[in-house]
Amino acid sequence: MRKHQRALTQRADGNALAAEVVRMNSAPTPTTTTVLKRRRRAARTAQWRELQRLQALPAPHVALEATITVPADDTSLAWEVLE
Repeated sequence: MRKHQRALTQRADGNALAAEVVRMNSAPTPTTTTVLKRRRRAARTAQWRELQRLQALPAPHVALEATITVPADDTSLAWEVLE
Protein backbone atom coordinates (compact mmCIF):
# COMPACT_ATOMS: atom_id res chain seq x y z
CA MET A 1 0.00 0.00 0.00
CA ARG A 2 2.81 2.41 0.88
CA LYS A 3 4.67 1.60 -2.33
CA HIS A 4 1.52 2.28 -4.29
CA GLN A 5 1.03 5.64 -2.53
CA ARG A 6 4.65 6.62 -3.18
CA ALA A 7 4.29 5.76 -6.84
CA LEU A 8 1.16 7.91 -7.06
CA THR A 9 2.77 10.90 -5.41
CA GLN A 10 5.77 10.73 -7.72
CA ARG A 11 3.55 11.11 -10.76
CA ALA A 12 3.06 14.61 -12.12
CA ASP A 13 -0.60 14.14 -13.06
CA GLY A 14 -2.71 15.69 -10.29
CA ASN A 15 -6.05 14.48 -11.71
CA ALA A 16 -4.97 10.86 -11.67
CA LEU A 17 -3.69 11.29 -8.13
CA ALA A 18 -6.97 12.80 -6.96
CA ALA A 19 -8.99 10.06 -8.67
CA GLU A 20 -6.84 7.36 -7.10
CA VAL A 21 -7.19 8.92 -3.64
CA VAL A 22 -10.98 8.99 -4.03
CA ARG A 23 -10.97 5.37 -5.21
CA MET A 24 -8.83 4.24 -2.29
CA ASN A 25 -10.97 6.10 0.25
CA SER A 26 -14.19 4.63 -1.11
CA ALA A 27 -12.90 1.06 -1.22
CA PRO A 28 -14.21 -1.08 1.61
CA THR A 29 -11.57 -1.97 4.13
CA PRO A 30 -11.33 -5.65 4.92
CA THR A 31 -12.40 -6.59 8.40
CA THR A 32 -9.51 -8.45 9.87
CA THR A 33 -9.86 -10.00 13.28
CA THR A 34 -6.85 -11.36 14.95
CA VAL A 35 -6.65 -14.89 16.24
CA LEU A 36 -6.55 -13.60 19.80
CA LYS A 37 -9.78 -11.65 19.34
CA ARG A 38 -11.51 -14.68 17.85
CA ARG A 39 -10.34 -16.89 20.72
CA ARG A 40 -11.49 -14.38 23.32
CA ARG A 41 -14.88 -14.05 21.66
CA ALA A 42 -15.22 -17.84 21.51
CA ALA A 43 -14.27 -18.14 25.18
CA ARG A 44 -16.81 -15.49 26.19
CA THR A 45 -19.48 -17.22 24.14
CA ALA A 46 -18.69 -20.57 25.73
CA GLN A 47 -18.81 -19.05 29.23
CA TRP A 48 -22.14 -17.38 28.44
CA ARG A 49 -23.63 -20.65 27.18
CA GLU A 50 -22.39 -22.49 30.28
CA LEU A 51 -23.95 -19.84 32.52
CA GLN A 52 -27.24 -20.09 30.64
CA ARG A 53 -27.16 -23.89 30.97
CA LEU A 54 -26.54 -23.69 34.72
CA GLN A 55 -29.29 -21.12 35.23
CA ALA A 56 -31.74 -23.35 33.38
CA LEU A 57 -31.25 -26.18 35.88
CA PRO A 58 -33.94 -26.56 38.53
CA ALA A 59 -33.21 -25.24 42.00
CA PRO A 60 -31.91 -27.89 44.39
CA HIS A 61 -34.26 -29.13 47.09
CA VAL A 62 -32.40 -28.56 50.33
CA ALA A 63 -33.99 -29.69 53.54
CA LEU A 64 -33.38 -27.26 56.35
CA GLU A 65 -34.22 -29.71 59.08
CA ALA A 66 -32.34 -30.76 62.16
CA THR A 67 -30.22 -33.83 61.68
CA ILE A 68 -30.31 -34.83 65.36
CA THR A 69 -33.75 -35.31 66.82
CA VAL A 70 -33.64 -35.10 70.61
CA PRO A 71 -36.38 -33.94 72.94
CA ALA A 72 -35.98 -30.27 73.90
CA ASP A 73 -35.70 -31.05 77.64
CA ASP A 74 -32.86 -33.54 77.18
CA THR A 75 -29.53 -31.99 78.26
CA SER A 76 -27.43 -35.11 77.89
CA LEU A 77 -25.72 -34.08 74.64
CA ALA A 78 -22.08 -33.10 74.82
CA TRP A 79 -20.89 -29.73 73.49
CA GLU A 80 -18.91 -31.42 70.73
CA VAL A 81 -22.09 -32.79 69.22
CA LEU A 82 -23.86 -29.44 69.42
CA GLU A 83 -21.09 -27.55 67.69
